[in-house]
Amino acid sequence: MFMKDELVIYQGEQYTILWVYENQQCELQKVDDCHTVVLSHLSEVEFVELAAI
Repeated sequence: MFMKDELVIYQGEQYTILWVYENQQCELQKVDDCHTVVLSHLSEVEFVELAAI
């Protein structure tokens, strides 16, 4: 399960999770940038450790 402030990978870029909502929607912020993304479901992101394998 993903948690707030955790680093994840989305479309090949590193993001920090800002919010995870009860319906599994989440808001991400790109690392070293102010760009944010709202996703409809957490299944669209990967753990940083898994993406490196």
